Amino acid sequence: MDCSATGGSMVRGWGELSRSERAYVLRHAVAQLLLWSAFFYLFAALLPRIGTALGETPILMSAALTGGLLVWALAAPFCGRLIDRGHGRGLLAGGALCGAAALVLIAAAPGFPVFAAGMLLLGPAMAATLYDPCFALVVRRFPNRARAPIAAVTLVAGLASLVTFPLAAVLGAVLDWRGIVLVFATAAVLAALVLPGEAEGVEAGERAAAPPLAAGLRARTLLIGASFAALILSHSMLLFHLPAALAARPAFGASALLILALIGPAQIFGRLALGAMPGVSSALLCRVVFVFMLVPPLLLLAAPEFPALVLVAVLLQGAGFGIHTVLRPEAAERHLGSRAIGGALGVIAMIGLLMMALGPALGALAQARFGFSGLLWLALAVNAVGLVLLLRLDPPGIENTVTRRS
Repeated sequence: MDCSATGGSMVRGWGELSRSERAYVLRHAVAQLLLWSAFFYLFAALLPRIGTALGETPILMSAALTGGLLVWALAAPFCGRLIDRGHGRGLLAGGALCGAAALVLIAAAPGFPVFAAGMLLLGPAMAATLYDPCFALVVRRFPNRARAPIAAVTLVAGLASLVTFPLAAVLGAVLDWRGIVLVFATAAVLAALVLPGEAEGVEAGERAAAPPLAAGLRARTLLIGASFAALILSHSMLLFHLPAALAARPAFGASALLILALIGPAQIFGRLALGAMPGVSSALLCRVVFVFMLVPPLLLLAAPEFPALVLVAVLLQGAGFGIHTVLRPEAAERHLGSRAIGGALGVIAMIGLLMMALGPALGALAQARFGFSGLLWLALAVNAVGLVLLLRLDPPGIENTVTRRS
C-alpha cells in the first residue's frame, strides 16, 4: 500500500508529514497492531479454551485477567515518567520483550498458578507498550500537531481485533492453545524490532528528568483523567452486559453478538471522521463528543419500543469511543504541554484502566438491583458526570486555557 498516497485521504494532516515522519508513525502503528493483538485481544479469543484445558472456572480465569489489568493500571504512571526522562523507545521495546516472556511463561503453564503469574507479568508489559506510551512519544515528536499521527496509529491498531480472532481460529485448526500463544509471543518480539528510533533532542537529548507538574497542572491531570474515565466506565458496563441483554430479547436472539461486533468498525469510522477535521479545536471536539456519548444510553432505553435504535446506539457508541481515544492525549498536551506528557498520560491511563476494570462489576450490581434499564440510566449518569467534569476543564468559549508548552 502506498501510504503516502492514501494516508492523506484517510487522515488530513498526514500529507504534511515528511517521508521520515510518516515512516516513524507507521512503524509505531504496526507495532501497536501486533502488541494489542498479542497482549490484549489474544486472551479475549482464548481465555475460555485455556480455562477448559487447565480445568479452571471462568470466574478464576477472569480474575487472573483482571489482576493483569490492575497491574497495568498501577504501572502506567511509572512507565510515563520513564518516557519523560528520555527512555521511551527502550521502554516500549523492553515492554514488548517482557510481554513476549510472559506469553512464553503462560504457554508453558502446567496449571493455574503459573498462568496467573504470567498474566500478572503481562500487566507491566501492557503499561509499557499499549497506546499511552506510544501517544506520549508521538506528542513529543510532533508537538501541537499530533492529531493526524495519533489518528493514523489508532486506525491501524484498531484492526487488532479483526486480525486476532480470525487468526486464532485458523491457528486453532493446527495448534493447541499453547502453540497459538507462542505464535503471538513471536509477534510481540517482532513488534520490538519494528519500533522506530527516537530523534535526537526529542528523546536522546533529554535524559534529565522533566520538572514535576505544578499543583494546578496536577489537578488538571486528574480532571482530564476523571472526565475521560467516565466514558470508559460506561463503555465497559455496556460492552460486558449489552450482549446478554440483547440475546434475551426475541427481536435479536443470536444476532446480538453480530450487532456488538459493529463497535470495532464504528470506532475506525469515528477516527476517520476526526481525521477529516484537522482545523477544529480539540476543546470544541471534546465537548461535542461528550454530549454525543449521552445519546447511546438514551436510544437503548427507547429500544424496547423501537428495536432498530439498538443498531444506531451501537454505531454511535463505537464511533464516540473511537474518537475519545485520539482526543485524550491531545487534551493532555493542550493543558499540560509535551515536556511531562508521559507521566501525565500514565496517570490518566491509570484512572481509565481502573474504571474499565470496575465497569463489569458495577454494571452487574446495577442490573441485579434495578434491571437492565437501571444499568442504562447509570451509564447515562456516568457520562453526564464526565461532561460536567470536562466543562470545568474546558468551559464553553475558552478554546485554549493553557499556553502550549514544548
